Amino acid sequence: MAARQGRVNNNGPTHFLCIPLLRRQLARNVVAFRADVTNINAAPPLPLPSSAVRPPGTMHITLGVMSLPQPAQLARAVALLRGLCPRTVLAETRAALRRRRGAGRGLACSPRVASQKNEKNEEEEEDDDGSVWLTLKGLHAMQDPSSTGVLYAPPLDANGDNGPGHGRGQQDAGLLFAFCQAVRQRFMDAGLMEPDRRPFLLHATVVNTTHVKSHERGLGQGSGPGAGPGAATAGRGRGGRERMMLDARTLLEEYAEHVWLDRHEVRSLAICRMGAKPKGDRGDEAYEVVEEVAV
Repeated sequence: MAARQGRVNNNGPTHFLCIPLLRRQLARNVVAFRADVTNINAAPPLPLPSSAVRPPGTMHITLGVMSLPQPAQLARAVALLRGLCPRTVLAETRAALRRRRGAGRGLACSPRVASQKNEKNEEEEEDDDGSVWLTLKGLHAMQDPSSTGVLYAPPLDANGDNGPGHGRGQQDAGLLFAFCQAVRQRFMDAGLMEPDRRPFLLHATVVNTTHVKSHERGLGQGSGPGAGPGAATAGRGRGGRERMMLDARTLLEEYAEHVWLDRHEVRSLAICRMGAKPKGDRGDEAYEVVEEVAV
């Protein structure tokens, strides 16, 4: 592994590396979800504030955040992304996964069976188009579902590389996770990105109560398992600021099998600036893309 170059700035994050998810299918599903959970005609408790649901134009999968307050730091990150050659990283990642799985199968199989499986893998490799695909399905809570401020849709590896089940502990079984990990490792090795304190989790944020305005925090008050998707209490977010916390257990059950985005080809990687800005005249928002490269 290459030695890290320099240190990440200790200031707050200014940019993030991501997989953009600007697709009509996802946008339609997010709009429909917002209409569902903010419906003022829904039975008590009151609905979620509209600002808790992330705008369609902000949807992405974060690979990591960076603190790049100086132009020279940002220029280094942009140069690294431009010179990354994502297709090469993807090919190397795919080959490494196959070697690791082949070694594991070889230990568990007879030489004859292992040889047959290796031949099958070689045939699959010849048919492979070199792309990586994902599907967004379900809804999970970032914290305890009975008191959480963030709900997200987990990406499943649509290449068929997921292990049994698709929970938080199963993401690292497939090509998608391995590719994202390899890309972010390049930025960590360059000293542009610090590892997360929590285990790396691929996710597309759907609800984030950090964005709820103070005058909206009275919406959705309630408590208990049957309180419904809008049940909320006051909590503390980063920096000690008051934040709406949701009892999302009912909502997670309702959207457990919901497909937000079906078999999406990962087409690009982007560095974006923190802080979404208004987009158009329909209440949408988007992050400023500083640099984007094709995969």
